[in-house]
Amino acid sequence: MTDLPIQDWLEGIHGLIVEEHADPTGNPITRLKIPIAPAVSGLDIGEFAKGLRNGDLSIVVRDCYVDPGFFEIDPCNMSDAGDLVNAALNQ
Repeated sequence: MTDLPIQDWLEGIHGLIVEEHADPTGNPITRLKIPIAPAVSGLDIGEFAKGLRNGDLSIVVRDCYVDPGFFEIDPCNMSDAGDLVNAALNQ
């Protein structure tokens, strides 16, 4: 189970699917894999990932998989900003 403040927010977006999975390199972390159902959400996964990265509060995502339709969020990229992310998402 992850402890990322952004997970609840992402799970509330219609058409996004938030999956937890183990780090493929064996590190003791759980990543979030976020595929999208564009017909349901009306969102483009690449544009959504870009929006997260370029927002007022930059959220770093692993977007090397947007062509197959998903991106990942690594808790290592979020740990220092957890309180800030939580505050921004609750505004």
